[in-house]
Formats: sequence, structure tokens, C-alpha cells
Amino acid sequence: MSRLLQQSWRRHRTRTLVLESFEPVDLKRLFAFTEVLLVRIGDALLRYQGVLAIVDEPRCLVLQRGLYSSGRDGEWEAGEAHGNVLMFIGDDLPEDEIREVFAEVIGQP
Repeated sequence: MSRLLQQSWRRHRTRTLVLESFEPVDLKRLFAFTEVLLVRIGDALLRYQGVLAIVDEPRCLVLQRGLYSSGRDGEWEAGEAHGNVLMFIGDDLPEDEIREVFAEVIGQP
């Protein structure tokens, strides 16, 4: 590994964190979660994206920050498991804090 690349690696600690749950999420609580993340760790958060099951919504929600695009996707297929997967990419992400806030949003202790 080149010296320049080694220095860059030590300085930039980019990591990925994936969260999953299987309970539909309340849309207002989800947006509150993203707002809290942006306030608390916005400088470290490079990107997040996910596919989510929303309460009382037959379609899944595709959520992205980085490209600033999000929207409804197609309806869940019959028999398809509804769930939530969120992926975060950032520098020195406070994983425990993110997990704790997400657990509050989806109503898990």
C-alpha cells in the first residue's frame, strides 16, 4: 500500500453500518430519526439509503441521502416479507447512538 494511501486511510475512517427490522415504521417517526441523525452526526454522515415498510402503506419507501432522492417504490409482492433495511456510510459513525435512536423510532427497547 502506498504511503499516501496509508495516510489517507488513517485520516479518513469511512465505515458502513446496516440496520434491519421487520416491523413497519411510522413515517413521521422515520423522518424524525433522519432529522436527529443530521443534527447529531451530519458532518460524519456521507450517505444513507434504505428500503422501508411504512405503517398503513402498501408500497415500500426508498430513502436516500446523498443524491437527495427518495420516493415510493412498487407495492410489496404477495407473500414478500415486509421489512426495513437502512445502510449508513460515514466517517467514524457512532454506531451505538445510531442503533439506539433507530430502536426508539421503531419502538424497540
